[in-house]
Amino acid sequence: LTQVQEGETSDSYTVIIGDEPTADVLVTATPADNQLDLGNGPAGPVTLTFTITNWNVPQTVTVNAVDDAVVESVLNTTINHTAVSDDLAYDGTAIGEVGVTVTDNDRLGDLTGDGLINLSDLVIWTGWWLSNCIEDLCEGADLTGVSGLTGNPGFVDLFDFEILTF
Repeated sequence: LTQVQEGETSDSYTVIIGDEPTADVLVTATPADNQLDLGNGPAGPVTLTFTITNWNVPQTVTVNAVDDAVVESVLNTTINHTAVSDDLAYDGTAIGEVGVTVTDNDRLGDLTGDGLINLSDLVIWTGWWLSNCIEDLCEGADLTGVSGLTGNPGFVDLFDFEILTF
């Protein structure tokens, strides 16, 4: 089992084969989904080559979590392995998977990425909301019961957002 965190920590593990092969052995490590990057982009496989001269030297697979903007909390995934070789002792040999725990660095509502949910996040959300509204759809939206708005109480209008973004 290996553990990584989006945008912060990576981890690694090593792969080695047990006996000298009669031909090259290609071991491919493939993430089960696009949450992991082994060095070839999200979900991209990496291939380790074991030869008659380096078969007993451990080879390293570096595991990184893909830093996306999706709030996911903790995710469990795997890295699968396959072996291909002209040496029939290794060709198609079953290789265990490696479990990976990915810790998310995204926080619901934390739009600035500072680890806090505060007025700065509200300002960003408000800007997005205003820029994505269809004309005359958002202005005048019924927010009866919402306190703290100015201008026309109970309704959102541009005056309210001008005050928030001072």
